[in-house]
Amino acid sequence: MLDRIPGVSKSGESLCLEHWLLIVVYLTFSILAFALLLFISLSIRELWLMKKAHAQGAEAESEKDELIANEGEEFANRQNK
Repeated sequence: MLDRIPGVSKSGESLCLEHWLLIVVYLTFSILAFALLLFISLSIRELWLMKKAHAQGAEAESEKDELIANEGEEFANRQNK
């Protein structure tokens, strides 16, 4: 039965599975490399989103201060009339 599996051959009393072992090792390293690249890219994206959110928060804060200042000026103008 084991003679039908590609890459498996009998050598004395044991079976030689070198080809399958190499495939498993290559797949393992490929999966680990993919996971590392995915983690790095997601970390970069998260940092970019945090920076963008911080910039938008600062912009919203400056707009809020501007609106408060304008309201104060309008209130003062109404009081002077």
